[in-house]
Amino acid sequence: MKKVIENGNTMVLVKGDYGGGWSTWNKDFPECVFDPVVVDLVRQYEAGTISDVQFMDAVYDHCTKTYGDRFYATADITSLCVVPVPVGSRFVIQEYDGLEALIREDDMKWVTA
Repeated sequence: MKKVIENGNTMVLVKGDYGGGWSTWNKDFPECVFDPVVVDLVRQYEAGTISDVQFMDAVYDHCTKTYGDRFYATADITSLCVVPVPVGSRFVIQEYDGLEALIREDDMKWVTA
């Protein structure tokens, strides 16, 4: 599984708005949470070097070629975010109606029975 690692962090893709989850709606493709091509496209989009349409078309084309027709590329993926997570950290992505939240294991308060 390829990942983008910078300054001791792994770049993780998280959908920041409602409508359809990124990794949570594509459980058959766990590697999509780290996809280096999509990480790069998100950064280009955030920098304003590509338009909404160019971004969505490029992500859709890449995901269709990489993951196949079963991959769910949401209608509006412009809220995809790149979240840096320290290398080796455990995390989970939770979703409600497409809005995803990344929760690191260190952020959880565990209760012992």
